[in-house]
Amino acid sequence: MYEIYEALSHDISTIESFAEILGEITAAALIIGAALFAAVSAIRNWRLAS
Repeated sequence: MYEIYEALSHDISTIESFAEILGEITAAALIIGAALFAAVSAIRNWRLAS
């Protein structure tokens, strides 16, 4: 969540390189994707076990 906050609310007056902003967005997407995959796997395994 911190990476998403930083990527979306960075100070416009400071010039950040495109690679730096892209890195923050990519990190946030990977974390969210991993969390979503883990949640789906947990739900699927829970449903198969019962």
